[in-house]
Amino acid sequence: MLNGSNRRRPKASPRIDAPYEGKNKLEFAYSASREYTNFGFGSYKSDGITSFVSTEDIRVALDRAFQRGDSREIRVLSRHFFRVSGIYSSAVQYLAYLPTYDYLIIPRVLGTDVAEDKVSREVVRQLFFLEKMGLKQSLKDIALDVIVDGVSYVYFRRKGGQGVIQKLPIEWCRTTGMLNGRPVVEFNLDYLELAGQESEKVRRMNSLPPEIVYEYNIWKEDSHKMKNSSHRRRNSEYSSTLGGTWITLSPENSTAFYFHANKQPILANSFFAILDVMELKGIEKKKAENELYNLVVQKFGFLEDGEPILELPDMQAFHNSAKKIFEKTNQTDLLTTLADIENINLNEAAAAPIDFAPWNKSVYSELGISSQLFSTEGNMALEKSMIVDESLIFTLVEKFENWINSILDNEFLDDDIEMFSTRLTIPPISNNNRQEMSQKYKDMATLGYGRLLPAIALGQSQLDIMATPVFENSILDLDKIMKPLQSSHTASGKSEGGGANGRPPLPDSKKSEKTIQNGGG
Repeated sequence: MLNGSNRRRPKASPRIDAPYEGKNKLEFAYSASREYTNFGFGSYKSDGITSFVSTEDIRVALDRAFQRGDSREIRVLSRHFFRVSGIYSSAVQYLAYLPTYDYLIIPRVLGTDVAEDKVSREVVRQLFFLEKMGLKQSLKDIALDVIVDGVSYVYFRRKGGQGVIQKLPIEWCRTTGMLNGRPVVEFNLDYLELAGQESEKVRRMNSLPPEIVYEYNIWKEDSHKMKNSSHRRRNSEYSSTLGGTWITLSPENSTAFYFHANKQPILANSFFAILDVMELKGIEKKKAENELYNLVVQKFGFLEDGEPILELPDMQAFHNSAKKIFEKTNQTDLLTTLADIENINLNEAAAAPIDFAPWNKSVYSELGISSQLFSTEGNMALEKSMIVDESLIFTLVEKFENWINSILDNEFLDDDIEMFSTRLTIPPISNNNRQEMSQKYKDMATLGYGRLLPAIALGQSQLDIMATPVFENSILDLDKIMKPLQSSHTASGKSEGGGANGRPPLPDSKKSEKTIQNGGG
């Protein structure tokens, strides 16, 4: 042991790689293992391979995809943002689920000789058909795909007496033209050819529309008969360009939904702003980690003649002893040198926390959606912003409406009935304006317009509206035993309790901040 005396010690060897305790060199530094996470950004899948990436890797991939106009790569990244970004997924679901997708079938009777029971029966048939098809839920799923992927390819097929809207695999479909105002869909038969194992091919064939399976079987049969005349005739109907064998699907049953011809996700321009926020959060997280980090420096002094107080093997022993103290923590590193022992704080002048408010606001600006929708502050009116959002999504709803009407025409149109047809309409009802639209439709009903719309705006189906009065009045006779609720049609000029009549009070969302304060709210 050293006693601090001035006795001379043998001069230490300048070599620090001399063998000691079975090691090839002396170590005077200890660094605890610390795992730096990617701040929750996770991974994304490209070309069937899952790669763990940083935000910078995502930024480079995005920049490359936008420069090349690669909608497929942007689509892959959009799916990834939908999984890991709360802001992006909330915005996508908000737009997709904004319409209620309530629908109404209106019979168009233009002739006087059309039997009333025929009209009623036809409307009820179509309503039952759409209800069994799960139309509202199907349209919500398709809208979500269109916003996330930029495009959705769908196929209508019958399964017994029930209609089914089936989504086709996006990467194996394309559109090359328009017919009667709707996209013509082509399908790549390599989806079946490259299935791998036979069991996988059978599974895919069972999941696809019969039209695709039929065309695939003919193509496989003809491919084995190269000299057959039928092969030369049928092969001309296929397109083997762009890396695959493409067939044109029936325009009556298939279509594609998208906002823009480039089929790019409509919110993709927000990705860079989202990355900025995520990287700033990463910086803030590192700052917080560094505030907990300590670097302990163990120093050994010198004798009066300038020689080290300890030889290198002794210093290594002290270092190993101190290192054992910090082996169970990942926030402290150890450095052994000459002189005293001190604790170095690396964060004495830490910067103030980052203000994320303007950065988050930038993200919502890129999304084209008001940030007040998800984090409301004060009494700001959002009507203008919601009107813009509704005008965007209802352009897609109009495409849904036209396609469903074409399906109903093909499935139910009877040429024998002249001067009679039906039309499905999806009113512009959203989850934001449901109550307002119901009131407007009620006001219209007092002028003699449609009486179904007020109830439809409140979420009732047309079938339920038609069936409820029959059940309540004809079967239960409730109209005879129940007194109608008091309304403007049944109430006297005086209100109950002697209260004053007048305009009902506005909800707080319609009041100004000053009005709320004056009212004590």
